[in-house]
Amino acid sequence: MSSNIIDLVSGTRLRGASSAEYTVPRSALDGIPAELRDEPSIMGSMPPDSLSFQLPSSSSSVCSPQSSDSSSQAVSTPLGSSQELPIDLTEDPPKNIIDLTDEPLAQSEVRAHIPSNPAVADIRERTARLTLEPRRHPSSVVVNGIIYGQGSSVELHDGNFLHIDYVSQRGGENFFHGRHLVSSDSQGVGNYIPRTAREVIWMPHLDGVCSLDQIKCFRRIRFTNLRRKDEVFDTEAHGEDALTCRLKLTLKFRPVLRQGARTGGTDDQEFAVEYLTFDEASGGPNVRLSAQELRDQWRGRNQTTPFGTVALAARAERLEIDMMNPDPQVWNPDDTTRNRTYTFGDAYCGAGGASCGAKKAGLALTWAVDMDANAVQTYRRNFPESLVEQSTFDIFMTQDPDELRIDVCHTSPPCQPFSPAHTVHNQVRDEQNSACIFTSLNLINKARPRVLTMEETFGLRGRHTETFNRLIMDFIEVGYSVRWAVLDCVNYGVPQTRRRLIIIAAGPGETLPSMPTPTHGPFGSGLRAFETIHRAISEIPDPWMDHDTGALLERTRNAHREPYSPHRPAKTITCSGGEANYHPSGKRGLTPREVACIQTFPIGFVFCGTNRRKQIGNAVPARLAEAIFKEVRKSLRRTDAKEEEEARTGA
Repeated sequence: MSSNIIDLVSGTRLRGASSAEYTVPRSALDGIPAELRDEPSIMGSMPPDSLSFQLPSSSSSVCSPQSSDSSSQAVSTPLGSSQELPIDLTEDPPKNIIDLTDEPLAQSEVRAHIPSNPAVADIRERTARLTLEPRRHPSSVVVNGIIYGQGSSVELHDGNFLHIDYVSQRGGENFFHGRHLVSSDSQGVGNYIPRTAREVIWMPHLDGVCSLDQIKCFRRIRFTNLRRKDEVFDTEAHGEDALTCRLKLTLKFRPVLRQGARTGGTDDQEFAVEYLTFDEASGGPNVRLSAQELRDQWRGRNQTTPFGTVALAARAERLEIDMMNPDPQVWNPDDTTRNRTYTFGDAYCGAGGASCGAKKAGLALTWAVDMDANAVQTYRRNFPESLVEQSTFDIFMTQDPDELRIDVCHTSPPCQPFSPAHTVHNQVRDEQNSACIFTSLNLINKARPRVLTMEETFGLRGRHTETFNRLIMDFIEVGYSVRWAVLDCVNYGVPQTRRRLIIIAAGPGETLPSMPTPTHGPFGSGLRAFETIHRAISEIPDPWMDHDTGALLERTRNAHREPYSPHRPAKTITCSGGEANYHPSGKRGLTPREVACIQTFPIGFVFCGTNRRKQIGNAVPARLAEAIFKEVRKSLRRTDAKEEEEARTGA
């Protein structure tokens, strides 16, 4: 469209020679008297939501300007009246100009350039039509007799694919928008994705748009939420070149909220590989099942109780009220959605840091297992409601599967071989610990949890990629969607910088839970301030369990270190205490109780046996675990509530 500039006071075309018609929404004429808006000689027979204005040629004008030295001009109204009304043009007329380019003007911009003098209502009526028609979004287009539209799938010349959702048109060119798909064996797909012939992966985070000249040919793509490709793929029915899509791979960037942290590394990346949902799958027979059908196929019919397996009636007295929660949920024995909770199993439980967080998140501790006798003694003392067994994991897995069946399961296999801090090597022990990482597959097949979580050192992802990729592929091949990210505990109320790889996996029929949203950050982040060493340890009574400060002072009276400010988070706590983790005074080390408080164990948590520092240092910080399991519980409840509503309404 040629560019035209109109003086909105005189109505004279200042640039552009030919006549043109422009369409604007009626909302641009708000404030114009009804008798003018409804005048048929002006409006004509335009659609009810738009107006049309025929722009005169350059040789004519809406108004006939007088000589250049006149202070006013007469405008002849087109509404049947010969009365001429004076218009004052002394107020800087060049400001009343609109550039009629192809880009539409905002309604507020149009109004800003239109005089409010009622004498020029007719000019306002005409010039308000100068906003251009918006971009069109048809569901399909026909090009050279070929229909391109919603529901079609095409292969592109670059080897990728597009499933068209809608078409846009601009400047006479068609653009196709939809799902960006890549072959499962392409370089853009991680090595954790199973390589399967004639299978494509949907990548929602990539821009799914192409032009007509990028399209190579049409392709048949069947979208399914079934877990096994052979359950839906039939080459005889769909052809040798038919493709299947079961998975979507999503990458998103998380804010890095550490002091002095830089973005762009692996810490700000969150990945998810998810099986398609019922709504994302193609409509048709044998390509999709409801969430409940998928769950029943995996866990068994009637093996899943909505809102949790455990009734809370006998546990009501244990409920705690969190005064920091602005919307606390009060227990109601008549509310079936609130008087039940989900069961929880803790593999490689240690002293119970993960279980401590799970309990605070509202899960029912059911079973736990660990090889360390001291850790098991500590766990049993603090969680008497849970069955805990001192055993190797393999032996524990030989139990009756019905005894192991739980809703939520957590596992923290020994991480020393994968930790950047691992400096003392023992080949036999390291091989045994490394093998533990793959026990999750056996755990899934036995316990069939609706959701499984795993906590590991961040070094597994960055330095042991082959092991990490095999682990993620195990989850996918058994039918679980999986999400992973490196989280820093300091962003969740833990008074230490501790980066951990968190993996969340959801079984067939379940929605994949989100990672918890950070609650603490540096100044200016809008979040709560980081928790500090001072706040963590200043309230410990003296004397107290595992808090003999006098003995430490005596032991280090001739080995003082440089003091530091206690009003900051500690560095990472390890089995031996951690680097530079001593008391801020510099006069002694940290007591086991102080280390436990920095790990966010409750002050009354009892540690038993020997190697208490090792028990504490190996634990998952309780507050991080609580944040994760609150998201898991929220996701499960949302899933169950949705299915309950669909069953009630017959949707």
